[in-house]
Amino acid sequence: MADPVTVFIGGTIIFFVLWFLFSLILSRYVKSNIEDEQDKSTYGRMTIYYVTIAAVVMYLMWLCVFLHQLHPLIIPDLETEIAKEVAASHRDDLVSGL
Repeated sequence: MADPVTVFIGGTIIFFVLWFLFSLILSRYVKSNIEDEQDKSTYGRMTIYYVTIAAVVMYLMWLCVFLHQLHPLIIPDLETEIAKEVAASHRDDLVSGL
């Protein structure tokens, strides 16, 4: 299994590169479709802002999912006696089912 720090750094770099590429490509696309010269820079900057907001939100979602898989918060916490009783009842069910 890969080192978690390496995966984190790799994922961060991937999001940064994708953000940069999509910002550049989409802002140029939007600027090419705007006819008014005064609006080109406004819409180009607005496109970069929207792509940045989307990239940050997706990165935070990826980071939360990554950290929850790395350190799960839900751990079975049964007391020993209860766990033995549950195991015994299931063992009897399995044996009678055969």
